[in-house]
Amino acid sequence: MPGSSPFPGLQKLSPSVYLWEPPSTHSTAIPTDPPPSPPPKLILLFTWMSAQPVHISKYIHSYQTHYPTSPILLIRSSPLDGLYHRTSTQHRRLTPAVHHLLATLQPTNTTPKPELLIHLFSNGGSLQFSNFLATHRQTTPTPFPPHIKILDSCPGRATFRRTILAFASPLSASPLFIRFPTLLFLYLLLGIYFLAIRLRLLSDPVLRVRETLNEVRQGEERRCYIYSTADPMVGWRDVEAHAVEARERGCKVRRERFGKTGHCAHVREGDGGRYWGVVKGVWEGE
Repeated sequence: MPGSSPFPGLQKLSPSVYLWEPPSTHSTAIPTDPPPSPPPKLILLFTWMSAQPVHISKYIHSYQTHYPTSPILLIRSSPLDGLYHRTSTQHRRLTPAVHHLLATLQPTNTTPKPELLIHLFSNGGSLQFSNFLATHRQTTPTPFPPHIKILDSCPGRATFRRTILAFASPLSASPLFIRFPTLLFLYLLLGIYFLAIRLRLLSDPVLRVRETLNEVRQGEERRCYIYSTADPMVGWRDVEAHAVEARERGCKVRRERFGKTGHCAHVREGDGGRYWGVVKGVWEGE
């Protein structure tokens, strides 16, 4: 149900979904210098696992700056989305986002230029996008709309060490008396989890996401991978292998490899100039 939001100016549609709509003044303004390509009619942001509002807000603000007339749907991810929540729970949480997508992008019999920009962050955001696709299929027979996809720091592969880093990163600022027992619990829980995967008692969700991203491509016009050789949580070779497979399957692929940036932190290089130049370039078809 709609409620209070940790993001000023965004409406909370569900525990996972938030909406920003541009002021009406923007929708009626006529730009004096029109961009090379029309702005997205809708932007979908699938953030990394346990991403904090202060970090997410920086991306929201940048998108509002570059595309002030484009609504933004924010879909957050948490550890429970990958380890615990049932499919029915995921669908219930993501249904408001699907309904807004359907209301914003009306189906057409022609093949127009993409009006949807999808931005995925890390394996957590990729997993939520996979859940979103499943919810879309369950909600409507309408084909998924034409779109352009940005894959930031994803997809990787699930290893015990990298998964521990991902789950433990939100604890970095916690007091030692909280961080230490929580880490012990994580080691135990994830040890059991990976043992169950090895014994094939559970499926590997990250492997399933890697397959989904290259198998379910309805409406995708092109995609760009943004990644780094210094990322401790997602291996750059795993990202490049996925990009090669995507190209072999017919995807239009662009790769942007950074050298010194951390996980989901590539925007920090050069004050974001290169990062947002890539996003805008991919949208405009460069």
